Amino acid sequence: MYNELEQALDNVGKYDPKWQLKYLSVKNFVGMYKRFPSRHHVDEHVLLNWLKYNRRQLRDGALDELKKKLFEDLTAYRHSEENILVLGGAGAAEARPENTKRSTCAPEGQ
Repeated sequence: MYNELEQALDNVGKYDPKWQLKYLSVKNFVGMYKRFPSRHHVDEHVLLNWLKYNRRQLRDGALDELKKKLFEDLTAYRHSEENILVLGGAGAAEARPENTKRSTCAPEGQ
């Protein structure tokens, strides 16, 4: 399947290199942060706007088959086993790196 997706990405890159570049940027972002870009982070707005635009295109049926396949793979990639981050319950402390603390509203010592 990945061979098929890589071939589809190469084909899209031949006629729409900007779309291919944004797709790879979002996929790298998801791989790094294990989430889609957020509206709450200004530096992520470019990627978020690209995602929202392509979701609308997908919903309206305006994406061609190659882009549709790649975009659906991006959603599946976010939910894949290799990208799952445990956020609660047993084992949550082990999943979080040692130097990362949860933010609190009150300063320490109060």
